[in-house]
Amino acid sequence: PAMSDNIHIIGSALRRRTVTKAWTVDPMQPEHRGKIHVRRKRAAPSSPVWWAFAFAAIVFPLGLLSHYLGWRGNIVGTLIHHSRGARKNNADGDERSAYRPKYNGEAVLGYDIYDCPAAIPPHYPQTWKSTEILTNWNPNDVTTISPAQHREVYQGLCVFDYETQYDIAKTYRDADVPFVLRGDPKVLAVSKRWSDPNHLTGNLSNQMIYTERSPTNHIMFYRIDPESDVDGWTRPPNDIVMMSFEEWLDLALQREATVLDDKEIMSQVIELRKRYLELREMDGGVVTNRAPPEDDVVEIAADLDTQKEKLTKWYYLRLNGWVEDANDKRIDKFLFDEIQFFDPRKPDSSEFYLLPPEKQNGINCRFGMRGIIADAHYDDTRNMIALLEGERRYIIGHPNQCKNMALHPWGHPSARHSFDWANPAKWDVHPEFKEARLSEIVLEAGDVLYLPTSWFHYIVNLSK
Repeated sequence: PAMSDNIHIIGSALRRRTVTKAWTVDPMQPEHRGKIHVRRKRAAPSSPVWWAFAFAAIVFPLGLLSHYLGWRGNIVGTLIHHSRGARKNNADGDERSAYRPKYNGEAVLGYDIYDCPAAIPPHYPQTWKSTEILTNWNPNDVTTISPAQHREVYQGLCVFDYETQYDIAKTYRDADVPFVLRGDPKVLAVSKRWSDPNHLTGNLSNQMIYTERSPTNHIMFYRIDPESDVDGWTRPPNDIVMMSFEEWLDLALQREATVLDDKEIMSQVIELRKRYLELREMDGGVVTNRAPPEDDVVEIAADLDTQKEKLTKWYYLRLNGWVEDANDKRIDKFLFDEIQFFDPRKPDSSEFYLLPPEKQNGINCRFGMRGIIADAHYDDTRNMIALLEGERRYIIGHPNQCKNMALHPWGHPSARHSFDWANPAKWDVHPEFKEARLSEIVLEAGDVLYLPTSWFHYIVNLSK
């Protein structure tokens, strides 16, 4: 049974590549501060790649956050809320989806993932060998593809519609098995607001925030403990620096523009940089966001990289908010006013997600870049993961696969975590991993994924 619970939110704000004109407005007018105005038109299904920045938030249990929460963001287009029937069509090859379940129905799974029965099927969820899933689609490959090409995913999880299958979803939740809830109007409303980048830049400007920095797209959690002495341990290359949201967005979009060879995005980056430097000067500098809990040991590294060096690295922000400060502090108030379905003070909105609400006291946000991977780990609490914008791949495993996961032992700086699954050479170093049984799913904006206590999860930021 779960000792306590975690509630996770993930999402992104975005603009389409089909921007036809962008312009700034008078920075001295309060209603215009922090804004870059954009006109855009709806693109045809064959339109070029979309881009965005990512946001992740986690509500954690009362007390201290004692483990790493590695939710990353991604790059995608505008949210399209499909009906239940449209989602079922996706499984059968709907051309709007670039990620489609490889199998569905009674023949292979024993159930329809878009119309799961109230009685949980035996051996739910369906699983496959780890090597089959990872060979089919290496996690380091986040190449943008069209729906016509699409990828096949080894999905075993049920997807429930909030409006028509809410009660069945509660049955699965209460039985402590994983699933996805899709189409909650409360989640979709936040997703819609955050699809406007001005909404976030206007509320998060000029705050210095704890930010993970890595020379690779993999970020491995580790805890600095002077009393631990692990033979042969090499400290992962990722560390923590302080960075403003505006600078992070600048770097994220430059990476996206480079990957996509998109001059329109780069021109917007230049305009964004001009605006946030103006705002910083007007506000008299930046302030530091509240620190993580005491047991989340943080060493802040000096950020001495040049702009050129920064463009070769990956970053994601760790923004924290607490219930106790939700009425008076700027960031905390913004987060709890926005994400009411994860607010323990609002049971009418959060009843489905907070288990139990009295053990939730904070929101922890993540802003990530294209391709960032949270290496495999488990949490000792139940997790609700809400994706507000974008698409994100989760590869998950039941706790009964623990013996096959090649976990770092207790006392290790990266305890609870596994190795880099994306490197096939390491499968031979850890041959037991080849026997692991896993499943995967690609979440879309508005989805909420429930992961019970100690379920393994490996998270990949996708672009579309």
